[in-house]
Amino acid sequence: MMTPSEEFVAELCEKSFLPFWSFPNPLGKKGKELCDVLVVCENTIIVISVKDIKVSDHPDDNIQYERWQKKAISSSVDQIYGAERFLKGVQTVILKDKITEVKLPEISKREIFRIAVAFGKEDHYPLNNGNFGNGFVHVFDEESTFIVLNELDTFSDFVNYL
Repeated sequence: MMTPSEEFVAELCEKSFLPFWSFPNPLGKKGKELCDVLVVCENTIIVISVKDIKVSDHPDDNIQYERWQKKAISSSVDQIYGAERFLKGVQTVILKDKITEVKLPEISKREIFRIAVAFGKEDHYPLNNGNFGNGFVHVFDEESTFIVLNELDTFSDFVNYL
C-alpha cells in the first residue's frame, strides 16, 4: 500500500514523460519494498525514495530541522543506497504484483541516479544535495518534484538535468 506522498510521486511519473519506464514499489531483498519508484530506461536506472515526515513540535527550530532531516532525508538516502547494493547483484526486479519482472540493463553498462523526495518540511529548511557516502543524491521536496517532472519533456532532458 502506498502512502499519499508515494502516490503523488508515482502519479507525477505516470503523467509525465516517464510512464513507460517508472515502476512504483518494486520488491527487493526478501520481498520487501526496494524503493518507492524505480525508473529503468535503456542503461539508466533512477532510484527514488519518498518520505513524508511532519516537523516535530519541539520549541527549538534547529532541533526540529535536525529531526526532520534525519527522518526525511537520511532515511531516504539509506533506502536508496540499500536499493543500489541490491541492484548490483540482480538482472531483474519483481514488481509489487509479485509476477511482473523488469529486466535491468547489463551491470557493467548501468548508470544510476539517486533521488530522495522529502515531504513535510518548513519553507525555510534547506534541502542539501550531495554525496552522503555512496554516491550523489538529488534531494527534492514536493514543489521541486512537481516542477521538474512537469517542466522537462523527455527522459534524456531529465537525465541531463540530474
